[in-house]
Amino acid sequence: MRFLIFNYLFRSPRSSLQSKIVGLAVLAIAIFFSISGQAASPGALDLTFGTRGTASARPFTDFINTRAVVVQPDGKVVLFGSVRICSGATCNNSFLGVRFNTDGTLDNSFDGDGAVVTDYFGQNEGAFAAAVQADGKIVVAGGFYSIFGNTNNNILGFKIVRYMPDGSLDTTFGTAGRVYEEFNDVGGYAQSVIIQPDGKIVVAGSDQNSMLLVARFNIDGSLDTSFGTNGRIASNSYGAVQARIDRQLDGKLIIIIRSLQNNGALKLIRLNANGTLDSSFGSGGVVTSTFTWGFKPTVAIQTDGKILVSGGSNGLGTPPLIRFNADGSVDAGFVPNHGEITTGGACRSCTQYVSKILLLPDGRFYLVGGTPRDSTSLQIVVVSRYLSNGTIDSTFGFRGASILKYSNTDNSLSTVEDAALLTDGKVVIAGNASFTVGNFQQGHVFAMRITAAVTAPSMRADFDGDRKTDFSVFRPSTRFWYVLNSSNGSILGQRYGADGDVLTPGDYNYDRKTDLAVFRPSVNTWYLEPSLPTRGGNGGGIFGQSGDINVAEDYDGDGYTDLATFRPSNGTWNIRYSSFNFIPSPINQPYDVSYPFGAASDKPAPGDYDGDGRADLAVFRPSNGVWYIFRSSDGTVTYTPFGISTDKTVQGDYDGDLKTDIAVFRDGNWYLLRSSDNAFAGVTWGLNTDKPVPGDYDGDGKFDVAVFRPSEGAWYALGSSSSAFIAQQWGIAEDTPIPFTFVR
Repeated sequence: MRFLIFNYLFRSPRSSLQSKIVGLAVLAIAIFFSISGQAASPGALDLTFGTRGTASARPFTDFINTRAVVVQPDGKVVLFGSVRICSGATCNNSFLGVRFNTDGTLDNSFDGDGAVVTDYFGQNEGAFAAAVQADGKIVVAGGFYSIFGNTNNNILGFKIVRYMPDGSLDTTFGTAGRVYEEFNDVGGYAQSVIIQPDGKIVVAGSDQNSMLLVARFNIDGSLDTSFGTNGRIASNSYGAVQARIDRQLDGKLIIIIRSLQNNGALKLIRLNANGTLDSSFGSGGVVTSTFTWGFKPTVAIQTDGKILVSGGSNGLGTPPLIRFNADGSVDAGFVPNHGEITTGGACRSCTQYVSKILLLPDGRFYLVGGTPRDSTSLQIVVVSRYLSNGTIDSTFGFRGASILKYSNTDNSLSTVEDAALLTDGKVVIAGNASFTVGNFQQGHVFAMRITAAVTAPSMRADFDGDRKTDFSVFRPSTRFWYVLNSSNGSILGQRYGADGDVLTPGDYNYDRKTDLAVFRPSVNTWYLEPSLPTRGGNGGGIFGQSGDINVAEDYDGDGYTDLATFRPSNGTWNIRYSSFNFIPSPINQPYDVSYPFGAASDKPAPGDYDGDGRADLAVFRPSNGVWYIFRSSDGTVTYTPFGISTDKTVQGDYDGDLKTDIAVFRDGNWYLLRSSDNAFAGVTWGLNTDKPVPGDYDGDGKFDVAVFRPSEGAWYALGSSSSAFIAQQWGIAEDTPIPFTFVR
């Protein structure tokens, strides 16, 4: 066999070309075959962390929660919050820290068991904020924490703890690692903390009388008397609730509060480095916004000194988001564009309840928070990414957002509390989840990690998750699936389906394993047999109609296969996006969507042709040999002549650039158009009666040309790296090879 490469656009190979391709005995490798499967766009759950992107812990059987997350220099993730500890009828809360390794497993080296508990001698307290010092030590701030109305031992004031990197208390800080600042009986608790470049610690909070409280501490935990009045600021001028603090590059401090004044307006306060009001900012150091947001506000200062503000909800179904200039005036040039908006005014794909703003070095930023699931306010985790001008970044997630769910059970409640950036650009989201089990609530703390770049796709027909295509067939006479697992040679034989079913294998639960799945035209229903319980994704159901062609792929880039069909009768694609499967009305999120693209005689050929991690709508038109591709990245349509009317479509990423390449199979010949350099390649492999079954059979991450020969029940593949000839007896003449279900 010999590969031929041409540097011109190829349309219709003729017999003169075919005569140049000699038999299988001669081999000269000229192109590399890469995986063609289900990639994921930036913002998908990071499968290298925890259980499919999520780590959770319940180190105590009693009530626990998290309020803050930090990432240590080694990439380990630490959640801080509180835990209720009871002795008889008396219950008190204490600081709680839980640490996960970089792979999401509980780190038992952290205080010996993965969790650290710190109390203030029987008082009620919880952690609300945390920050990592340059030396790796962790400063955690909090204070009074009520337990279901229990007022036992409620001691008010700032409570600050500093831990060594291993979770032990830093005895050089305060008294045995603890600092307590009562503000001369004013009370309150700490809600935000930052570490200055000189190592000093600034803490902000409020009390139940709406007094703003700020304090700065030296490295050893003593008050910095050069700040404010003897190290403290206590002011009842602002009606402060839920204070957050950030630091400018010039050392000035920005404090954002939700105020009980001005109908609940948001206020920004800027302090000089010594704690005095900065009169050059707003009106006497204070900016009062017309926004009236609920919940806690969040703030981030850009490198140009402009101030991004968000938090809670504006009640309009879109994120509350505003930017101020360095002098406190509103940045009129910053007009947020949240993407597609429904007729009801709700954002289709954005964070409606914002808990955190995360800045990227290039000026883009994340809004991290949630979206209500229904009228009971159950929340879905949502991360949106924006360009520096406030426009949604459509290259991230699906339509600019990553929409995630902690659990696939309907009786769960998730809240997003905090988020942090890793050095590689990945995002860690921290929150709480509770489940109703009988008449009891069971709580967990969790951390999700999402990707920052397009991830490698899953393998087609990979039933055991070893990233190799498995020899696999479906036998219509018995309705059995037979799989030879490449990982250990074991055999899967499972009856699944009924007469007349259409095979629809895919990774419907994002575990990188192919799931058994069928579409039953007689009842217009999809049936899925996932290999593991799902967390999000699709669960089958009524979708499509008789005569539809299966085109199930990942169209929204979340890693889950979406239910999808192409309807030849009207040239329409019908897609059920898995990202939105668990967000029903009343917030008007998309669920089932139809797109007209194609004609009755077209062959649907979806794939990620633009490399954004999302499948593009594409058809091959036999009548003129043209491929029409609707690129999801920019909404443009490309037209490429390549092939003749009798060709079978075998598109895939044949040059390893994470983009699907146009390819056809014709009477034992393979013809490919590489996306990386627009070069043509051809190879002879198989007979005209064979069925093409391309896949990664040798596990090198590259697609191998392969055929199934019904007359022999045999598979023949050519290893892409070693050029090894691979042959396997698996199946009989009536069988449908599973990789062939992707060929048209």
